[in-house]
Amino acid sequence: MTLIYDQKILTAIDTAFNSVFISNEHNQRKHLLNDGYYKIVETSQRGSFCAWCLTYSRLRGIVTGILGIKISHRDFRRLVDKMVKNRDLQRREDTNPKRNLKPVYYLQTDQGRRSSRLKIQHLAIDEREKAYQLLFLYGAIRQASFLSYERDLLENEQELQQFLADIHLSRDDFKVESDGIYLDKKRKSHIIEMIEPIHQIKLDRIEYLEGYRKLEGQCHYRYRLPGISAREFLHKMGLSLALEYIKESISLADVEEYLNLLLKENLIRTVMIFRGELRIDVIDESVRIALRSCWSILRHAIRTMKLIWTNARSPTIQEREWVEMLWGKQVATIFLNECYETLRNQEKDKNTKIYRKMSEEVACTIKEWGYGGLVKIYMKINTQYASVIEQYPIPLEILMRMIYPEFLRNLVAEKVI
Repeated sequence: MTLIYDQKILTAIDTAFNSVFISNEHNQRKHLLNDGYYKIVETSQRGSFCAWCLTYSRLRGIVTGILGIKISHRDFRRLVDKMVKNRDLQRREDTNPKRNLKPVYYLQTDQGRRSSRLKIQHLAIDEREKAYQLLFLYGAIRQASFLSYERDLLENEQELQQFLADIHLSRDDFKVESDGIYLDKKRKSHIIEMIEPIHQIKLDRIEYLEGYRKLEGQCHYRYRLPGISAREFLHKMGLSLALEYIKESISLADVEEYLNLLLKENLIRTVMIFRGELRIDVIDESVRIALRSCWSILRHAIRTMKLIWTNARSPTIQEREWVEMLWGKQVATIFLNECYETLRNQEKDKNTKIYRKMSEEVACTIKEWGYGGLVKIYMKINTQYASVIEQYPIPLEILMRMIYPEFLRNLVAEKVI
């Protein structure tokens, strides 16, 4: 996955600047260029130590050694330039007048060091990203009524008593929310909806009055527990949402591990233990609402890009990888093939081999409704949920990079199709 690959390199660059030189105080005092290292005294005091600059080749060599993989110059240059643009790195030229060729050095800025400290507090990005994907998916749909739960039907009073014993409650702990007769065509039932106010456990008593054949005259109970268990998450969600495919490639032990990461980072909380299974929920309702708002920008982003892929051009490699990251390779291939079939019917633009002829109306829709809408939604999220973003900056930033990636932000900023 490109996002994870890029983030590993970015994290390794942070490591290069924050761990390689801290014990090398003797060489720091030499003020010398040596083996690709260079110290800039006047701008880089860091307590009793001096921050080090690295040449491009030396920095790439260190990062390659940290990760143990080959990194192309194209990828590495792109990420270094990105860090310079984001002001996490500073690009400096050697000012030595005796040198004909002026080498270029890179120095980590104060902003970059602050970001690095935040990252050090978290575990490896690939593990965290999967954990955040789970949180993103769960946080947005937890309250949906169509979530299915295994064995939520209690068929008799004996099963009800066992259920109450398992949750250490009695009937008296439940308060009636509604009590009424319900008609469904020729069927009639008496339903009492109850809730336990402390843990928000819901319990419905259903008495089948008429039209239910074998069930007529019987009484069943249905319950709904707060939060969700790892097993339910893995096996009971089938909603055809983005990111849901990740469940196919992870085990129950993986889900439990990722949920533990989120617990340690105080993003979710334990709400109860039911029959030996831990049940969790997001830390507070403001986080859930912020997560749901992220889905709105994702929906708009996909609709905007679909307009481009069906009217103007095929997706780039980066755009294709983004769709595959969201829905998995199989679903992404089907979706993008459908876009291509629609695009193929458009008349070719004689001035370019890449683009098709596109009406002014469609181009205006992409830029005004598509790009303009993304800007409004993004600004609204950052304004409306500023306190949540400030409290949980890294997970929400990772999620936002997934659903509103840099290539799309660049399209929006430059207003190009």
